[in-house]
Parts: sequence; C-alpha cells; structure tokens
Amino acid sequence: MQSLESAIRKRIVRAIEERVFPGCVVGVVQSSGERLVLPFGGFMYEQSAPSVTEDSLFDVASITKAIPTAALAAQFIVEGTLRLDDRVADLIPSLHGPYQERILVRHLLTQTLDFGFRLSSLREETPEKILERIFEADLRRPPGEAYAYHNATSILLGFVVERVSSQRLDRAAQEHFFEPLGMRRTTFTPDAFPKAQIIPTEHDPWRGRLIHGEVHDESAWKLRQKRIVGSAGLFSTAGDLLTFLEMLLNAGTLNGKRCLEKEAIELMSTNQLFESAVQALKSLQDIRLRETQSR
Repeated sequence: MQSLESAIRKRIVRAIEERVFPGCVVGVVQSSGERLVLPFGGFMYEQSAPSVTEDSLFDVASITKAIPTAALAAQFIVEGTLRLDDRVADLIPSLHGPYQERILVRHLLTQTLDFGFRLSSLREETPEKILERIFEADLRRPPGEAYAYHNATSILLGFVVERVSSQRLDRAAQEHFFEPLGMRRTTFTPDAFPKAQIIPTEHDPWRGRLIHGEVHDESAWKLRQKRIVGSAGLFSTAGDLLTFLEMLLNAGTLNGKRCLEKEAIELMSTNQLFESAVQALKSLQDIRLRETQSR
C-alpha cells in the first residue's frame, strides 16, 4: 500500500493547507485484514489544538443510516423477523400520513419516500412536533416512485428496527455488531469518552457554541432529547469503521465470528432501485401482452 499511502498523504496535506478541514483520519482495509490508518492535522485550525490520532472519535453523521440502522434491518429481514413488504404502519402505529397503507419497509431501505421538506427546517420545534410532522407527512410522490434521500426515512427505519428487536437502537447495535466485532470506540453516547478524544464539529451559530461531543445534525440532536434515532448520532473511529467493513468484505464474518448473514450482505449490495424498475417494466409488459391476447 506504499504508493497508495503516498497519494493519500499528498492529497490530504494539500486539503489541510487549503483549509478544507483542520484534520482527519483516512483508512483503507482489505479482506486479508491488511489496513492503513493515517491521521492528519489537528482538532481545529489553531496550532495549539491537539493533534488528530488514529483513536480520535468523530461524529460520523449519516454513516449512522447504514451502520448500524440499515445493516440491522437487513439482518432481521434475512432472519425472518422483518420482511421487505411489511407495512410500516403495522410496525409504527403512529404513522398516519395519506400514504400510510402503501409505505413498506423496502421504501425505507431504498430511500424512496419523498417527504418534500428538510428536518433541519423544524429545528425550533419540540421533539414531539418533529415526530408528528414525520408521521403525518403528505409525501410529494407515491412511495417507491423515485429516490429521495431524507433523514426522516432513516428515522422511521430506526423505529422499525427497535420494534422488531424489542430493543433500543443503540442496544441492538451493541449486541449484534459493536460488541462481537470489538468496536469499543463506537457509541451513541460520546460523553462516555473524554472530550479530549473527540473531534469538534463546528462553531454552530444556531446553538451558539462549539459543537463538541454532541451530535451535529439538528434534527437528531433535537430528537436526542427524547430518543436515539437512526439517521445520525453515531460516534466512531476510523479503525472501528474499518473493522465493520472488513467484516463485510469477509462475507459477514470476522475472527471466526459471524455478525451478518451472507444473504444480508447480498441484499445490501444489490441495486434495489434497478431491480424494482426491471420488475415494474416486466409487470407492464405482462399486462400489455394479456391485453393484446384478449383482443
């Protein structure tokens, strides 16, 4: 990996010099377990700021949507405790929007619910009001019609995971992934670690302070007053995330432990939107063929 390391160092040093960010950690892992973890720069731009290390914790933001939220859902689908075509309203009774009968688990996993609003626009609302807006949303398009990336979709998926596992999202993640994989620096509760080990995110004018050791995403932060959500809020290190990725590269196993079924990984690595489009086209062709034959 020597040439790769050289290329990474050159690019990241330039980015820091251009003040794209004050510091970061870059990680690469192979299925063999060989890995590269390269820390750069400092916590902040000031020269007196602590240096970033391999073990520095970051708010990993929307990685939360995949690790652990969607990965848990995929595992439960393979185990049979959840199905792609389960109606979300059957799992979340509070869902009362106009399309409630048509929203399926597959729409949550494929991000094909178009809410038409950003949750950050509701940051002044109470957690209860934010959830009410999600549950009663009038989608701009029918479920599954088009890809539309929204935090609200992953929040709903997190609720589904909690319903079928009968556990809080963080506890389900700890039991199924973090503990078996030895991801000891991955958590939804960063205050369990000294702030000196956590990278600050930004000076936030809305909260009027430096965001350091608390979730940066506005809606996840506001909802955190009530519960952990599946859209954002996870803190981790480059090394821990590489461990999860190494497990994926090895078909769901690591160090002799199976943490994810092969079928779950196949589900995760299949272009579901393409498959849905092909199935829809086939159904349309079948309908037209029957119409032609009946004439």
